Amino acid sequence: MVMLYSFTVSMVGAALRLGILQHHDGQRIIHELKPDILRIVQKCIDRPVSRYSSSLLELILCSQNMKE
Repeated sequence: MVMLYSFTVSMVGAALRLGILQHHDGQRIIHELKPDILRIVQKCIDRPVSRYSSSLLELILCSQNMKE
């Protein structure tokens, strides 16, 4: 969970440095994503490590399967 949260914070931080977001917008986005991060982790926590890659696509697919 920490890694996914850290990734989110890093991406928001990059958007802040590029001037795409304002500080309050970044904080709001991170806060609003916390429940989604928790759901993704709970859904994917039992997957074997060998099934993970460094691809964001895998996280997206896992989160989409959650909605079904």
